Amino acid sequence: MASALTLIVFVAAGEGAEATTGALARATREALGPGALVIVREAKGGDPSDVEALAAEHTETPDAVAELTWTQSHHRQATLRLHLARAGRWVGRVIGFHPTDAEAERGRTLGFAIASIVPMAAETAAPVSSSAPPPSSPPAPTPSVGSAPATPPPTVPSSSGSSGDVLPAPPPHDDTPTASPGVPPPASSATAPPVPPAPPPPAPGPAPTPLPSQPPRSAEPQPTPHDTVSPHTQTPQSLAAELLGTYSGTTGRGFGGALAFEGFPVSAFPSWALRVALSYGSGDLPDGFQGSIGAVSAGVAFHPVRASLSFRFGFSARVDWLLAYNSVSGPGLVQSQPSPPVRSGGDAVAGASLLLTPDIEVVARGGLQWLPPVNLTLTNGTMATENGLALCAESGIVIRF
Repeated sequence: MASALTLIVFVAAGEGAEATTGALARATREALGPGALVIVREAKGGDPSDVEALAAEHTETPDAVAELTWTQSHHRQATLRLHLARAGRWVGRVIGFHPTDAEAERGRTLGFAIASIVPMAAETAAPVSSSAPPPSSPPAPTPSVGSAPATPPPTVPSSSGSSGDVLPAPPPHDDTPTASPGVPPPASSATAPPVPPAPPPPAPGPAPTPLPSQPPRSAEPQPTPHDTVSPHTQTPQSLAAELLGTYSGTTGRGFGGALAFEGFPVSAFPSWALRVALSYGSGDLPDGFQGSIGAVSAGVAFHPVRASLSFRFGFSARVDWLLAYNSVSGPGLVQSQPSPPVRSGGDAVAGASLLLTPDIEVVARGGLQWLPPVNLTLTNGTMATENGLALCAESGIVIRF
């Protein structure tokens, strides 16, 4: 009985716990049968490589090794490369997906694609039964039975010296009858034809060509009904926290910080996220005043390109609604308006990111921020105004969950 199929699938570092990878492993085992062993491993230091896959095949002797590489961002296109151990050849597939395809469905599609290739390894290694009879050889041709022409017996002249009388030679010891004197010998012998020799036994047919001996498998693990990848239902970067340093021109030359959270709630729209943030900053205002501003914001972010291990750069843009509390202090200040100093406004920001590790990236963004201006009344009767529209910027780190 053939042994259970064993398959090792290499994915990029950090992708072993993704929903796509878990669905791939389950679909592959489901298609190959409950006895199949599907092992998923993360590549060392980045994307899978042929060198690493072939090294695992040499040391662990699976039936096949596979490599999964995402060649486009957002898991839009995947490249599968499988090496069939006994056939000694590579098989490749390129599979594209729609933006609306769920991560689990993409994994199932890839799993079924792998399962359609792996049986080639089993067919190549199918043993030949030792009890099969050898191919029958064609029967030897039956020789035709016929009488060879008899050799005329030799004659000698008679002792009388007569030219017309011819006497037969002395009869041979095998008692063969001789011809009458003076009568020519017949064309064929009157005796019974000789018995032909028995035909030789048929030659044995060619022996079946033995298949190459299978290398011994070293400590093959027992099949298990569970995948080696634990199920994971979240999509990549389903939640992210941002720690940012900020600059806002609405508080003069104000610097501060922000804590923000982004979530990708709809798997059918993996590029869109909801965002909330808390921020605080302080800086100088005209005429020697100081101002501080604390704000809470909520908005929508769009990520046309999300950073991944296969493409480490990402780009994003967002718009936010702001609710800000403004505080102004300084010598000679009589009144600031509006009062109370609560203002509502918004911002529009765009920027880029660079993925450092599978869970951490750095970002830098810039844009415009608008809040209603603040009017300041001084003791000498003069007025000062804080600008309502100004530049803003932020940079920091993003931690993925």
